[in-house]
Amino acid sequence: MEMNVNKIIFISMSLMILGCKSQIFENNVNYDHYRIIEKVDYSDNSLNPKTISYEDLNFKGLFNYSSLNKYNVKYNSIVEKERYVNFDTIFSVEKRNEINKQFNSLNSREIKPKHLENSNILSNNKNNTIAAITFPFIVESSNKIKYGFIYRNTKGLLYIYRKINGSWDDFARLEIHTAN
Repeated sequence: MEMNVNKIIFISMSLMILGCKSQIFENNVNYDHYRIIEKVDYSDNSLNPKTISYEDLNFKGLFNYSSLNKYNVKYNSIVEKERYVNFDTIFSVEKRNEINKQFNSLNSREIKPKHLENSNILSNNKNNTIAAITFPFIVESSNKIKYGFIYRNTKGLLYIYRKINGSWDDFARLEIHTAN
């Protein structure tokens, strides 16, 4: 009888510990990633609840730091293209290397509806046109401003957001699908 009581206590304690660890992991969710996901416009599609990885990307060779400056241009109908943002003024060499590393390590992940403020953007019907995105990554600039990077495959756009006063604002967009 004492052996059964010990087993029950052991099992109960194990379940409590596992439950606490699960709660700890749940509390470590970086909601900034989910706020960035919600910033992208999905009005023409619904969002695939599974993100795409680096291996799923078209034009893999364009997902690197040097592409940020090369393809981040604004167009003027009268004159040639001109650079919109010079990222070299924002990111140190160390941060540029971090951006390259982040691009190359994009993994597919499930988007958890409970972390979204608007879970209606997620697709629940496989017959819809579905937007595919990478899970965002965040890099802090040399002057401690956070920048979030997310790619939307169906638009061919790399969106870059900047966190100002606690909110993620549009900063730049690169047209990866038309880059050459």
